[in-house]
Amino acid sequence: MLSEDYEKDGERINRLQAIKPVIQAFIERRSADRIGVVLFSSQAYTLAPLTTDHAWLARQIERVRIGLITDGTAIGDALGVALTRLDQSGRETGGKRKGAFIVLLTDGGNNMGAITPMQSAQLAKARGIPIYTIGAGKDGLVPYPNFENGKKVSYSWVASDLDEDSLRDIAETTGGKFFRAAETGTIESAFKSIDSTEKIEFQAKSYLLTTELFSWLAVPGLALLGTGAWLSRSR
Repeated sequence: MLSEDYEKDGERINRLQAIKPVIQAFIERRSADRIGVVLFSSQAYTLAPLTTDHAWLARQIERVRIGLITDGTAIGDALGVALTRLDQSGRETGGKRKGAFIVLLTDGGNNMGAITPMQSAQLAKARGIPIYTIGAGKDGLVPYPNFENGKKVSYSWVASDLDEDSLRDIAETTGGKFFRAAETGTIESAFKSIDSTEKIEFQAKSYLLTTELFSWLAVPGLALLGTGAWLSRSR
């Protein structure tokens, strides 16, 4: 997420800086929804359980910072945690979660974890939970900042490792949709499209956002959390 392949007002910004405002806007538009967040790197953690306290949730997301953590991208595990968080017996019929859906946002390919993304996708399919996937960042070589004493001194060019085929497969398997978000505007468009689609299809919904952040988050009462985030929602 440190890669600076997005722009704002003609200046380079990193992926986390580009994504945060979009997530915050998404939360604001869902004022009546219960929303939760999971972060992941080599492991997946719950940042926030389902909550209607969006002001509190926004503060937790704002505190996400890029720093030193255990590297890795456990997309399958993150989706597994999300599915567990969506377990609510009162909202299930015949083993299927009524009105739930998941949004997965990542800038990397799965390379860690106990379960694969497709195994989690099959679990979601069995429970009737569609997964919308968003691949963030540009293709090819992208500028990655180098720091000395906390100051940016130069850039290196590193290869993006997004696994677009896997994200397409997850979406298609579960009845969701894949979005490619190489620019800030396309991230916003993806969320708006999901927002519009789910409002039409469901009267009671849940959704999850997972994003690889290569970051850590310190929140009172919570452990340091790794890369990624999910949002889940239900009325």
